[in-house]
Amino acid sequence: MLEHASALETFLVCLEAIGKLFLVALLGFLAIRWRFLSNEGLEGLTKLMIDVIVPAMLCLAMVRGFDLDTLAEASPLILLPALYIPLTVALCLLFFRLRPAGLPGTDRAVSAMAALPNSFYVPLPLALAVTSEDQHILVGVLIGVGVFAINPFQWTLGTWLVTGNGGAERRDWRQSLASTFNGPVLGVIVGAGLALLPGMPEAARGEAEAFAPLRMLFGAMGVVAAAMPPLAMIIVGALIAQCRIGHAFTLRSLLPVMLFRFLLVPGIIMLMLRWDWIPADPLTAFVLLLVAAAPPAMNLAIAARRYGGEWEVASGVQLIASLAAAIVLPVWMTIGLHLG
Repeated sequence: MLEHASALETFLVCLEAIGKLFLVALLGFLAIRWRFLSNEGLEGLTKLMIDVIVPAMLCLAMVRGFDLDTLAEASPLILLPALYIPLTVALCLLFFRLRPAGLPGTDRAVSAMAALPNSFYVPLPLALAVTSEDQHILVGVLIGVGVFAINPFQWTLGTWLVTGNGGAERRDWRQSLASTFNGPVLGVIVGAGLALLPGMPEAARGEAEAFAPLRMLFGAMGVVAAAMPPLAMIIVGALIAQCRIGHAFTLRSLLPVMLFRFLLVPGIIMLMLRWDWIPADPLTAFVLLLVAAAPPAMNLAIAARRYGGEWEVASGVQLIASLAAAIVLPVWMTIGLHLG
């Protein structure tokens, strides 16, 4: 953490960190635009990330650093999303009800994009980039707890909103359940369970007295997990390259996302932290604010396309919001790093 740096120095460090990651994302963007990477290849990379690399990273972090005391410290990362996600959806839908335009599908999709933050693709690499190495285990645990809280909302409420009734008809309860308990969520659950077993945390931390085969297994997971930050940003860039501002995209669709996703939700969280209404240590407060200010979840645009929802609206909002995040996030990161 940058406790002793000035606000300007912290901002410049955060701006550099997000700049480097977005340059990596540019590689994914160009790979799609120059056709080095096909849609099928991107789908394979996304599955590898969601089903293997992120679960390995989160599982390893949980085994290394999770305990019941940590869970108590990280509880705001579970409780607050459970409050602000449904509340934001309700406020957005109320806004569109008061200003009707005859586009209920578009209104629902925008409400989902405004309410649901990116839970790991963007927050995890950024948090790792501006924290010290000895904090990375705890960062992984905190992001993992956030994933456990946010992902179920993404694949239930969020998917229903962006796909509308047509998508709901093509998606039965088994698909919803499988998506809710996806790789990252299962990685958090399995890692938390293993952390409570004797010998597992020591093996995950590579301690010499730990059982050698387990130490080797967790070491291999660590090698796989190391691919997460660059590959995550390459995938983000590739997904952005597939976004387009279609005819359904309007300023009316963008304003609620900018207002709630980048201003109101993180602003309220920041004030609650500053007024000590939320019990959180400095690192937890930083991660909480970073997640609250993250751009909309990438999976929402993917779900809209896959299930015949408002694809043009979701992808257009995703494109503009991702570009705006490069400017907005360093500000919130600077505030978060100085909250303590």
